[in-house]
Amino acid sequence: MRAPGERLALPKPSRVTGWLAARTHAPRISEADAALVVAQFGGRLLGRPTNLSLTWRNQLVVVRTSTGKKVLKEYRETSNVDTITHEHSIIDHLADRGFPSTRLDHTPSGSSVVEVGGRLHASFEFEPGRHLAATYLSAAHARALTTEAGRTMACLHQELSGFQPAGSHHLGSDPDDEGEQRDLGWHLAALDRLCSDPVVAEVDRDVQWLREQADRHRRDLLEAGTRVQEATLPRQLIHGDFGTHNLLFRRDGTAVVHDFELARHDWRLLDLVIASLRLPPTHQDALIEGYRQEGDLPLAELRLLPWLWRYHLLAGAIRSWQLYGEIGGPARLATARARLVRVESGPGEVLERWQ
Repeated sequence: MRAPGERLALPKPSRVTGWLAARTHAPRISEADAALVVAQFGGRLLGRPTNLSLTWRNQLVVVRTSTGKKVLKEYRETSNVDTITHEHSIIDHLADRGFPSTRLDHTPSGSSVVEVGGRLHASFEFEPGRHLAATYLSAAHARALTTEAGRTMACLHQELSGFQPAGSHHLGSDPDDEGEQRDLGWHLAALDRLCSDPVVAEVDRDVQWLREQADRHRRDLLEAGTRVQEATLPRQLIHGDFGTHNLLFRRDGTAVVHDFELARHDWRLLDLVIASLRLPPTHQDALIEGYRQEGDLPLAELRLLPWLWRYHLLAGAIRSWQLYGEIGGPARLATARARLVRVESGPGEVLERWQ
């Protein structure tokens, strides 16, 4: 693949508005806190922090320091230390292997996490690559980008195969017994609870709609989940949120992987499912083609793609609905409904043909 920097790539409106918002809003991490974070990593702040655009899960700023340009990350209050340890051990493993991914800084004592103002922070080396997910690209360039993403995913899986990270992730499975923490039985039981909860106030219309769909939801979940679980798909460490939105491209065309917060031990095929959900059907085969150029992906495994696609969306709808019941937020209900609607539309001709 030719270097993305040598091609014309026009930013989409979302990228422009994100860039403007990042520049006009106050830094997500204050200058005072940024200075304290940088100091703990052995450096000195040389300028005012600048927000990193196109991010939402955590507070991210770019800073100039005496030890180079850095990206500082402030984790959410609800972030679990065990999960952060899990994420960071994966990033450090990839660095040791020389894989193109984000690089963590460490304090003189060897820690990759520091606390400032009651919040946990990390410091990353700044990667000067380009995000191409939010740009207008020619059809040929977009397809080449997707193929490169597939090759990168396969290489990532090879580097992570057999690695046991420190800490743990609540979405993953136990690599020792291959048992999923939130398996088919857990999701079916959760769906039953959500449908039988007493109504103490006027029920949201989205909740009503979800309850009306419950019988079909349960039937589809049982069929897809049974097919997937009985197939004993290969499990290993996966990225968990793979896609061009989490790839930075250097001038030489190298894809640099970042954002390992959702990395976990799970079905290897799930990374392909997650990535394909963000792709138009015409590019899904390019992703698979790229993967198979670098990694082993037997036909027997590929035939489960449409079923895992359905199971992932159906199970995700239940988890979003349950989170709404626990901590609220209408967006979670909207997400649950959107996932069920997406299931009804089907995975598309490209994925269906493997079935």
